Amino acid sequence: MLFLRLPTLLFLATTLLSCTSSDPLGRALATNSTNWAAKADLWVLSHQEALGLFPYFFDPEEDRRVGEQHALGQLIAGHRLAVLAQSRPQLRAAHERHLSSVESRVIASHQDNEILSLNSDHSLGAQALYLRLLTESPAKSTEIRERADRIARLLQTAWDTIDGFPEFIDGTPTGNAFLKRFYTAQAALALIEHFLGSNSAESLRVAQAAMNWLEKTYPSGERENFHPSQVPWLVEALIKINDFTPDELISDRIFTLSARLLEIQDQADFPGRFWQAKGPNYGGPNTVRDAQSTRVLLMALELALEAGDERRVKRYRRGVALALDNLRAHQYDVGGVEAFPNPSGAVGAVRFRYNSALVRLDGVVFSSMAFEHAARLAWQGKL
Repeated sequence: MLFLRLPTLLFLATTLLSCTSSDPLGRALATNSTNWAAKADLWVLSHQEALGLFPYFFDPEEDRRVGEQHALGQLIAGHRLAVLAQSRPQLRAAHERHLSSVESRVIASHQDNEILSLNSDHSLGAQALYLRLLTESPAKSTEIRERADRIARLLQTAWDTIDGFPEFIDGTPTGNAFLKRFYTAQAALALIEHFLGSNSAESLRVAQAAMNWLEKTYPSGERENFHPSQVPWLVEALIKINDFTPDELISDRIFTLSARLLEIQDQADFPGRFWQAKGPNYGGPNTVRDAQSTRVLLMALELALEAGDERRVKRYRRGVALALDNLRAHQYDVGGVEAFPNPSGAVGAVRFRYNSALVRLDGVVFSSMAFEHAARLAWQGKL
């Protein structure tokens, strides 16, 4: 398996670490969080394979990729790389290599529309995340813009006022109501970002309709509708809508969902993780959920600060502090990797579960995003 060589890694490390410029209160947290994010990003970049994709599961005990590719994880990593490449031109080659590999999986089907088929995934979620990747690409070519517009129209056409979005974009009947709901939040987020990049009124209309449909069908105030895997995608979409059309109802919805996350945050056995043994079964504890939940609390903290809601600010700060400690405890670093066959190849990765060495791609990506967000707030004196 071909990964990037040492000189390239050193260059990338310098590039990723040279992004701090202010010096407010909380310098130690800001500096540490910046470095943690850079290490996580560097791990992902250093494990880009020759054809451009990234390993979804990686076993540092054997220093190799394990299992099959995963469409959503691959697109999440690609989106992160596209964002990094916007401000770091040196990373554009890596982004373009990844995008080219993804685009080779695009097929023409379902009423002659282009559909991404990565590892045979034709889901709504895969198309939505592909749209996010195209929208964030720093290579603003006419071809990429047109492809993004076509995928956006595919999502717009799939929307139904009564039934909402389907689980699959190719006409396959919905088989999993939760995945339909999960992908709906991703599609709403993708369409909002498409609107922000293209000013497409139809993308905005469908995104808002989808978020309203979710609230009508699965009201945030009803505890049985809460699921920590779906919440981060929905909250990020709500935050982006609220940024340009502030609405107290949107803020209340975000605060309600954030409060649910705090309710499941462990305070005793494994402080900071978003899982408790006594409670609803959301699946086993893992750092994908932990990182995404941390990001939600950081978004909610900013919203609470803007509203001057000191009670919520204190709660979110406590929750974020625990959550960051938990994520950092899962990140491999010098001093804890020497037993691996390639110690330096594990530094920066975030293991998927506390009792396993295995690394999952999106867990590393989301952890980096959480660390980066925390660093930004810390530099601003907000943490």
